[in-house]
Amino acid sequence: MSTRKLSHLDRILDTVENGLRTLAAKPTPGRVSPAEATTDAVLSDTERKLSASLMRVNHTGEVCAQALYQGQALTARLLLRCVKRWSKPPPKRWITWLGVQSD
Repeated sequence: MSTRKLSHLDRILDTVENGLRTLAAKPTPGRVSPAEATTDAVLSDTERKLSASLMRVNHTGEVCAQALYQGQALTARLLLRCVKRWSKPPPKRWITWLGVQSD
């Protein structure tokens, strides 16, 4: 199988699409929940509201972390591309820090 080399615009659009899917898509589970066989605990209204608030905060943190990781990956690729255009090779510590293979 051959891989197509994506242009800068293709990569930007792919990143935007990924972000939109993360924010707008309805998640579908890939497997049955192991908690399905358990019974729900009896919670007071205050405990239920607190639990829901904590889950929202946790989910928001996960979404933000994924966006951060994707942004870092995009930035590292762009930085490496700029470094490769220099006449001399970049310092080995940069390649190690970026975690990519040099040509």
